[in-house]
Amino acid sequence: MSSTPPTVTRRADLRFAVLWIAIAAVLLGLRVATAGARPALGHDGFQYLAAADQALRGSVGTTPLIHWDLERCSGAVPAPMVHFPLGYPLLVASLGLVGMPLSTAALVLNLTAAVATAFLLWLITGRLALVNRVRHVVLLTFVLNASFLQYAATASTEMPFTLVVVGAATLLLRSLTASTRLSWLLTGLAFGAAYHLRYAGLFFVVGLGVLAAVHALRSRRDTARGYAIALAAAAAVVSIGLMRNLSLVGDWRGGNEKSVSNPILETAVGTIRAGKILLVGSQVNQGSYLLVEGIFWSAVLGAGVMALRAFLRAGRAVEGPSRSIFALDISVLVAVYAA
Repeated sequence: MSSTPPTVTRRADLRFAVLWIAIAAVLLGLRVATAGARPALGHDGFQYLAAADQALRGSVGTTPLIHWDLERCSGAVPAPMVHFPLGYPLLVASLGLVGMPLSTAALVLNLTAAVATAFLLWLITGRLALVNRVRHVVLLTFVLNASFLQYAATASTEMPFTLVVVGAATLLLRSLTASTRLSWLLTGLAFGAAYHLRYAGLFFVVGLGVLAAVHALRSRRDTARGYAIALAAAAAVVSIGLMRNLSLVGDWRGGNEKSVSNPILETAVGTIRAGKILLVGSQVNQGSYLLVEGIFWSAVLGAGVMALRAFLRAGRAVEGPSRSIFALDISVLVAVYAA
């Protein structure tokens, strides 16, 4: 009984990866072309570009757009920018060093992050030993998602943040399958780096702590030790931003806070509705649209069931529990982040 040579499998896998990168690039190219080859700019986008411009002028970490209370309290223009982390403006400014207009730099950065994220998703699904048809469903769902096409063409942190988090998940899978101190260290550094793109990345650090405790309680000493290393590395990276905010304005959150009251059930329902709107829109009163929506969600459910079955089969087919642990651990990270 013959089997497919590993070199052939790798070549086919590479071809599919290139295919999805090409599909993503074409769709993003069409999206950008319809917008006049310029990124969409919201309120936050102007803040990021202003901070990037200040960095190029030698005033790193400041903004001339005074809006938030803590910026007003500084009594200076430009004021220290603490409401947003500095990672994204500094990345944009780094491209500006080669003479690229900052708005173009932001667009190039986000488009590159989008394509790279698609490649990492293909890589992760391959390492999870999922069959190709399931991997194609995953990439199809990601690349044809309205949010993917929207945020990749904006001057915003969503796409680079997604790339860093997916990259951290890739490193986490590597750490679970071939546990070394270096791999766990890199995993923690990657999750910590996410905080410097969006403050919400702090919750992934909390998730690493939860996972370290869970594995310790389940007597998985090596895995618990690995998560402890990742937690320490992530906390060290995050502490840089926290200490900067404390030293400048006396608030570790950078003023990025708001008192709210959100009951858990209402929040869960609202999150599901928001996800639906992001994927298929909000026109729920048109009969034809309801039919399309029903077909769409039926397809999503069917794809999800197929992916779950394939994942479980793959988990039984490979040696060791690392892939199953990865699925559970990623679920815990997502749950902590969402909560």
